[in-house]
Amino acid sequence: MTSDIPVSDNYQYWVLQANGAAGSNITSTSAVSFNGSGIVTTSRSGNTITITGTEADPIWSAAEPSYFNLTQNETVTGIPAFNGGTTGSTAPFSVDSTYVVANLNSDLLDGYHANNLPYLPTGTDNWVNITGDTMTGSLTFSGVSSDITTVNNEHLSLMPNGTGKVGIGTTSPTAYLHIKAGTASANTAPLKFTAGTNLTTPESGAMEWDGSRV
Repeated sequence: MTSDIPVSDNYQYWVLQANGAAGSNITSTSAVSFNGSGIVTTSRSGNTITITGTEADPIWSAAEPSYFNLTQNETVTGIPAFNGGTTGSTAPFSVDSTYVVANLNSDLLDGYHANNLPYLPTGTDNWVNITGDTMTGSLTFSGVSSDITTVNNEHLSLMPNGTGKVGIGTTSPTAYLHIKAGTASANTAPLKFTAGTNLTTPESGAMEWDGSRV
């Protein structure tokens, strides 16, 4: 470190200040230590010596891109590893935000690609599209009070293709609509109508129950 300070002067004390901050009086017996690193310059005006930092710590400047700066927006170009949530007892990280991130690809979070999941059959279409789809296997409903429902004012049609038939209570229907046989026990009849008001003008093929007759 170089300065324009003479070797000796007839001052009773010197005033030492850093970067314009309030100075401290020092005498010839005072001990002065400097902490940190970087490039500094010194200047003198009378008995005041000013030490000024002219540049950031060169060691930190070189290493800073490898660390997060909590006061800046940072971009990660590598693959970070988070410890804790996989085998530990705590989550690897938390997100304090409900903002939806556009174009966020959450695939491979479990280590598998969506088209190659080990717990689903390989090379098959395992999803039912809500806009229409074809299933090649059985569809089983369980644990729900209403297995098949529609929204208000919409119809539900069973449309077997070709020579297909509909079976209720049987897996091998032999008619377009084949209903399993009832038993002698109550509430086991194969077909039951709810009592109501019959049509004023009968319709061909219609069946109704008014509470006393069909």
